[in-house]
Amino acid sequence: MGSGAPDVVAPDTMGDWLEFSGDIATSVAAITGTRAAQGGLGDCGLIAALEALGMVDPGALAEGVGRNPDGSYSIRLFTPSGQVHLSVDASAPRHAAKSFAPGSSAPEYSWVTLYEKALASYLGGGYGSLHGADSALVLSLLTGRGYHQSTDVNFASVEAALAQGPVVVSTSRASGTIPGGTPWYAEIGVRPWQDVGGPDSLALAGLSRVTRAVRTVPGHAYAVAGFENRVSVATGVTERVVHLVNPWGVRGKEEGAKYVRAADLLLPEADFRALFQMYTSPDGRSWR
Repeated sequence: MGSGAPDVVAPDTMGDWLEFSGDIATSVAAITGTRAAQGGLGDCGLIAALEALGMVDPGALAEGVGRNPDGSYSIRLFTPSGQVHLSVDASAPRHAAKSFAPGSSAPEYSWVTLYEKALASYLGGGYGSLHGADSALVLSLLTGRGYHQSTDVNFASVEAALAQGPVVVSTSRASGTIPGGTPWYAEIGVRPWQDVGGPDSLALAGLSRVTRAVRTVPGHAYAVAGFENRVSVATGVTERVVHLVNPWGVRGKEEGAKYVRAADLLLPEADFRALFQMYTSPDGRSWR
């Protein structure tokens, strides 16, 4: 069984360690009723994987957390060598990943915090080892299934993949152009965000192509929530869109950046294919 803090080392940028103020809810209702919020690490692939699995099979995540007699938490992972249970204590860095409860303006420690900490312990390098975390590896550790990555990003392939399990998609390079030669202005600011208010969900399908692009985070992972038919407010035409969930958790404006980023993207296929370069999905193999 693995250990929690202080063995799980955190970069200085993650702030001081804090004890949880109460028990962490880990039921299916707690998982489906909250929104994951990436913290101070560049581990969007990990948080998007948790969000994607939570939307498709929250029971798997709920079953993977237990409470130990000493008050610590037991987190189940499926490794290539077999199933393991890692023990993590009831504390985390200030800027660890958290979750937003409905109507909340600030995220709190949650089941996401526990899984992030356990994965930091398992990978052996502490929280710093989670930068650039591979969604395929994370999903395999969480589910015991094999996952693969494909650059054939289109509605048909991603929708078929979603029928088999959780799917994570990744945006393309941090600068470039979108169809028609329009620049993709992609400066990234620094979290924590400034809250700019407004609805948590932003229907980008009715906005201009430039607006859709700059409200999409470059070099970033998103969880696929599903596909919908939406009427464009610009054209009045019904079109098929993909619904993507940003693991940053809320709509906001990064400090030092110009652009409001969307918590939820609703993109037509042309823009989806232009802005996203890869998806991660189940491949039918067993990881165990």
